[in-house]
Order: sequence, then structure tokens, then C-alpha cells
Amino acid sequence: MSPVSAEELMKGSPEEMKKSMESWMAWFKKHSVADMGMPLGMGMKVTKDGSSNVESHTTGYSIVEAEDMEAAKAMVADHPHLMTSDSSIEVLEVLPMPGM
Repeated sequence: MSPVSAEELMKGSPEEMKKSMESWMAWFKKHSVADMGMPLGMGMKVTKDGSSNVESHTTGYSIVEAEDMEAAKAMVADHPHLMTSDSSIEVLEVLPMPGM
């Protein structure tokens, strides 16, 4: 979660973007990352009755591999996203689908 949208973060110059990505790339190399993910932009809430804009503070995702939730929490403790004020990371477990 971030108080600044991914669109805002991506408005920097190419040099600024490259500099900011250095810490992210170092973090990806250090940890077992299954999918580096992507930034997330505008979202829509869709129901059977239609759709509407939704305000989300989730600005991106990554998929990591960890033995358990404690290992996953430890893995993100040094994540570059946490270096910005008022930011947080939601750690969610992917559950197996029954019968698959």
C-alpha cells in the first residue's frame, strides 16, 4: 500500500526511474521471487449490476516463494517499498485449489 499511485511514481525522468529501480533489483536478486510483478494502475469494481471506479492504495504486486508466513514476512522486512513513509506490504498466501 502506498499513499502515492503507481502512475505518479512512474512520472520521474528515466534517470530517476533507473536509480529507484536499483534497490528493487537488488532485493529481487537477494530473495526467492517467483514473479517480479508489475505496477498496478486504475481499478474497477465489477458486480452483476455494472461497474464503478474503485480507489485502491495497492500499487503493485510480486509473488515470492517462502516456507511459511513467517518466512515471507521476514523476506519483505527489507523490501525497498517500506523505505517510503506511510507505505506497507500485504503478504497473502496462495492456497491450493481442491482437486487440482
